[in-house]
Amino acid sequence: MTRLKNLDIAIYLRKSRKDIESEREAAIRGESYDTLTKHRTELLNISKRDEHNVLDIFEEVVSGEYIVERPEMQKLLRNVADMKYDAVLVMDIDRLGRGDKVDQGRIEKIFKSSHTLIITPYEIYDMNSESGEFSVEVKTFLARMEYKTIKKRLQSGRIRSAKVGRDQTQKPPYGYKKDHNLRLVIDEEEAKWVRMIYKWCIEGMGRVQIAKKLTELGVPSPNGKKEWSHVTIRNILSNPKYKGDQVFGRYRYTKSENGKYITKKSDVPEVYVEDAHEAIVDKDTWESAQEAIKRRIKAPVKKNLDIVNPLAGIIKCKKCGKAILANNPSDRPNKYLFCGTIGCNQKMIALSKVEEVLLQQLEGILSELAIEIKHRKNITQQETNQIIELAEKRVNKIREELSKIEVRRSNLHDLLEDGTYDKDTFIERSRLLKEKQNQLEEELKAAESKLASEKERSNKKDNLIPNITKALQAYRTAKSIKDKNSILKSFIKEVRYNREPDWNRPYQFEIEIELYE
Repeated sequence: MTRLKNLDIAIYLRKSRKDIESEREAAIRGESYDTLTKHRTELLNISKRDEHNVLDIFEEVVSGEYIVERPEMQKLLRNVADMKYDAVLVMDIDRLGRGDKVDQGRIEKIFKSSHTLIITPYEIYDMNSESGEFSVEVKTFLARMEYKTIKKRLQSGRIRSAKVGRDQTQKPPYGYKKDHNLRLVIDEEEAKWVRMIYKWCIEGMGRVQIAKKLTELGVPSPNGKKEWSHVTIRNILSNPKYKGDQVFGRYRYTKSENGKYITKKSDVPEVYVEDAHEAIVDKDTWESAQEAIKRRIKAPVKKNLDIVNPLAGIIKCKKCGKAILANNPSDRPNKYLFCGTIGCNQKMIALSKVEEVLLQQLEGILSELAIEIKHRKNITQQETNQIIELAEKRVNKIREELSKIEVRRSNLHDLLEDGTYDKDTFIERSRLLKEKQNQLEEELKAAESKLASEKERSNKKDNLIPNITKALQAYRTAKSIKDKNSILKSFIKEVRYNREPDWNRPYQFEIEIELYE
């Protein structure tokens, strides 16, 4: 391999799944093994040997399949696209990525368009040469095949393990623990509440009622929180593991390009083993609970699809942040707003009262805006010139600081070569200077655009008055709740509602209005 010298480079480090497994095995043996440290030392030695200028070091502590799961890789690609480096130094080509073809194509395209080389300890890849592009494509193809083989082998191992009764979940179901053979054994302290959940369900209680009752009794939820969720109750009531059966593959997980998992329930699980472990509830109890759930399920029939709340999608609970809901109780003449979050003590309120106060506060906002704009228009030209002068001084000062940074960066390699700095000090100083440079560049952008931003915000506020005035007029004459809701959403970002349990007066509540800028 022809060695290139004196390049501006970035170093990219990432653990593979094989590295993580090696570290785990070393820990079991009582040994210390750090993949990133080992690889960092090797790549720094290469950069020193070839006299490269190390501009950045990116260390990925996660082993993500997709680029979206790897924040350091995202930063690296942005810098490569900006043609910041001559080359990127990695341990192997598959450290950059061996995910799907879309991600790999993106990586190859960015390196090709920016004319950035990929250097490994054994080879140099130039995406703009036919041989380099072909080599990268072949190696990444083989890496993807290896990755798929590993995944398939792991899945096969999990299936074999599940067939002999070993539980494959990272955390055992609530009410169980795992023994040394990964089989489920009953945790009696939690199991007694599982039995109560099934009992209450058979007696006719719904999931929301059961969750509320457990919360009121002070029973810690499976994730250690004070409040129980109706979703948790549903999962407990539908899990056949509680009747002693081992099940694996009820859900299929598909990973999307943005790194999120899409879950689909399968009617036929990959593994189902009856009587694989001790049951918390007997089979008759489990089946009775399923029948009770079916009796409670009613197909929703919406006769009127129009929304009933003009604040729908806008008003949020100030305490828990969730959406405030609306209903029309049969024993009351008006619609009411309430927070549906279990455990949240937000007090309900008549919708008409909130709507009335909201309109009053919007009128007040209009008045304040008018005063603010009138005051701003009285600012003299002299004051405006002073603002400009201060902004220019700030810009010049930051530019001077950036020039000093460049001088210090150019001196770093001299200090490394003459032995003043060791490698660790060199890397640390490089990183600190880079951070300072980034900070100054951000400050420079902010200073240069400050005056323009102020003018733009001023214009927006000037336009806000006629916009809100027009919207309020349209709101009062709107013929439907849906129209009212659309009008409010056009200029209100969020309304935060709060009413404490001991606030009993009719208008004793708070709302905070956040408008779009």
